[in-house]
Parts: sequence; structure tokens; C-alpha cells
Amino acid sequence: MSKSESRLAKRIRPSGGQNAFDRLLLGFEWDTELDQGFMITLSEAVRDIADLPRCIEIRASEKEIDDPQSAFAELKNTSDIVHIIGDDGEGAEVVDSLKSIELNIHKKGFMFQLNDVAHSDWVKSKSFALKTSEVVIDKLLDLVTPSSVGLKVITSFEFERELSFSEILNTESKWIPQSVFEGNSYWRFEHSFYEPLAKGKAIKTTFHLMHSPAAQNQDKLVISCLHRLIYGDPDSVSLDTLSSEYDTLYKKNETLISSLLSEGVVELFGLRPEGNNYAS
Repeated sequence: MSKSESRLAKRIRPSGGQNAFDRLLLGFEWDTELDQGFMITLSEAVRDIADLPRCIEIRASEKEIDDPQSAFAELKNTSDIVHIIGDDGEGAEVVDSLKSIELNIHKKGFMFQLNDVAHSDWVKSKSFALKTSEVVIDKLLDLVTPSSVGLKVITSFEFERELSFSEILNTESKWIPQSVFEGNSYWRFEHSFYEPLAKGKAIKTTFHLMHSPAAQNQDKLVISCLHRLIYGDPDSVSLDTLSSEYDTLYKKNETLISSLLSEGVVELFGLRPEGNNYAS
């Protein structure tokens, strides 16, 4: 470990302990809403997944009524499933209880979330997410054609306030305003950009950085990145294709994160991206 890396290791603490990711989310979207029969089928499938012992259905109903009091029972009985949540939390009704994994299904989208994941565990984490939700993904891909595939990575860490941002962030990054390195105020900024690909595809990346107080003599930096592969001409997608697309997006994330952080922090987190970065 270099002297710089050793100094940073004593003064920087990833929010997930030894893990560098707060949250890792993999998903895809489609254009046509799922009908109620299929939402019920998916809810039943989620209930059979051993790693997701809790399944919560969120329902909604919209209807014109003359007498709210007398018509309430009818309104309740005709409600539709609009959101399915499967997770490893506790309690039948408390959606926000502590959990490490979570599966979400909307009428036009699917997402799997993992909390506190290490950078070095990408392959393992992706495989676990796809294997756990395979029965649901297979049912969805038999019916819908994804219009986009997405990967969201949220990384945060606390650091001693005495550290300068030139030690934490890449001073050459075109995405970071120079005022960040010159002032002492807290800040947040956001960027988006497109990368056109062959066959009408494109990758849209949206990310934000936020600097905020954490505790006495401690500050926090949050980097949230969303990478979406948009299909210009949607076509059928297999589970293997999804896996490959997520790998592509993850490499984009590694490259972006490493271009935002200083060399010392990149070494500390074990990021070794291949190819060009977005620094200049």
C-alpha cells in the first residue's frame, strides 16, 4: 500500500463498511403496461422465491362514486395491483424495514436491488440478482420486449473534513467544477450525456455528486450513477443478453467513477477500469 493510499485508508470510510457500493440496481423497462392477470401471476411467482420471504402488493383504484361511505367496499374490492415488492425484510406491512435485497415490478418496469455490495463482487452480485429473479425475468421476457436496460450504482463514503478535495477527487475531471477545489461550501451537481451506438442504440448516463455534512469533523460524498442502454428498435432479449448488457453498463460505471475520483481513492477502492476514461 502506498503512503498516499495508507493515509486515505485511515481517513475515508465507505458507507457500507468494507463495501464500496451503497446500492446496486439492475432493471429493464418496456412500453406496454402489464394486465392484471399477468401481475397476479408475477406476484405468485415472487412468493415462491426462497430468497425473498416477504411479498408486498401495492394496489390502487380509481373510480367515480356518488357516496364515498357506501361505495368504499366496492372501491377496495376492485383495486388493481400496480406494484409488487419482494424482499428479505421483516414484517408483513412495513415496506421500509431493513433489507439486503429487493425485487420490484411495476406495470412497465422490473428492478432488482442489492445493498452494501463490494466493487470486487460485481460478477457474484450480478449472477445472484439474475438467478434469484430468473423465474420472474423469464415470464416477463416471454411477454414483453424491453425498450431499455438500466444499471444504477450508488457509492458513498465519509471522510475526515481535514482532507482536501484534491486528495479525494480527480482535479483534471471535466465533470467537476473547479470551484469545488477552491471553496469550503457544501454542493451538489448533476450531469447527463448520451453515447450513440450501432443499430440505433444509445447509452444515456446521468450522475450526480453531493457533498454534505455527516458528523463532527466528518463529511460525506455521494456519487449516484444511472446508466441506461436504450434500444432504438426494441427486439426480443434473452437472459444471457441481459447479463451481457449489464456487464457493458458496469464497465461504463467503473470508468466514470474512476475518472471522478483521485488516483489514491481509485486504488483504495480497487478500481482498475479498462479503456479510455471520461476525465478529459
